Amino acid sequence: MTPKKVTIRGLEIECTQGTKSCVKVLGANTFAEGTVTVTSAPLSVGDTITIGGVLLTGVLGSRTSGGDDFSVSGGTASTIAADISAALNDSANSFSANINANPVGSAITVKSNVAGSGGNSITLAKSAANINVSGATFTGGSSANTTALDEYLTLDNCILKASGVGSFQISADTINYVRVFGGTFEGSSSTSICSITNCSSFSLEGVAWTNDMEFSYNTSNDRPSDTSCLYRINNTIVSGDITSNLVGQGDVEVKGSVAGVLTIGGDQSFFINHSEVGSLNLSDTSSVFFDNSSRGALTVVGGTPTFEEDVTEGSITFTATTSETHSFGYTQTDNTYKVICSSSDPSIICGVSAKTTTGFTVETSGNLTGTVDFIVRR
Repeated sequence: MTPKKVTIRGLEIECTQGTKSCVKVLGANTFAEGTVTVTSAPLSVGDTITIGGVLLTGVLGSRTSGGDDFSVSGGTASTIAADISAALNDSANSFSANINANPVGSAITVKSNVAGSGGNSITLAKSAANINVSGATFTGGSSANTTALDEYLTLDNCILKASGVGSFQISADTINYVRVFGGTFEGSSSTSICSITNCSSFSLEGVAWTNDMEFSYNTSNDRPSDTSCLYRINNTIVSGDITSNLVGQGDVEVKGSVAGVLTIGGDQSFFINHSEVGSLNLSDTSSVFFDNSSRGALTVVGGTPTFEEDVTEGSITFTATTSETHSFGYTQTDNTYKVICSSSDPSIICGVSAKTTTGFTVETSGNLTGTVDFIVRR
């Protein structure tokens, strides 16, 4: 049964285990899988099975927990298959976090723990002639067009403490609608994250404290039944940083909030309104719009992003010159902005003679040694 509407109200949920989640919602309809079949026994010492690039190696006698090995000493194909499955499921080995194994006779079904089509990239190989694998990679994983939570997952005045190292308050992947009203994430680890991937809608409203936020969307990956995308943070204190990478679809809106460093990539839009944020790191072809807000330094770390804000103030230094050009250090969305300027020498008139998306030129009525202060408005 696919959940359509879930409300969690007034609960305190704590996750103390590293990399795990207080609330985890996955829209996967199916999980990718592959098969490993032992066709005959015995196998030879040194025979290998490779899953996701990690080797499981055959040894004589009993296998060693944590050694990424299995016993080739079983008298039948089914016995060896059972030992391979036990090794793959052993939490001390290198596989159990990514896959789980289920033997039926001499055939082992190995299934991804990764939701949806992401598991289809898990590779599968073998070295022994009397072991068969179903293919070079797992297959069948999908979460496309899921109707999971198409009437909202609502978290109402909850306390989500992700106190484990690298743990998550919320981890949502390929889900329709998720909204958080009130409450707090306070008490979480400084390494904690709220991660939202390929969801139709996610909103934080009036949350007292959060740590890092990660937003992503990519139209090349599985998407839920509502293929639109809007992520919103409203009246919330984000004590950590916000990372956004939206490709092909979606917007992020931050309104009436406080946040740390914003790292924005992808090819979609990011809106900051009536908020206070830290420095901005822009890349790819993202478009960022800043309105009635304060910010730290802006750095273009790559690509050709654009940036637009309602007011920019600064000054240009003249040294016995009549023309100087100011560079924004980034690219505006267009050159329809207005520039108001004034000279430090009241006897000299100044004005803007040229505007581009990357800067503007100020000319003066005579040689000026001093500054021209300016305000750029939109």
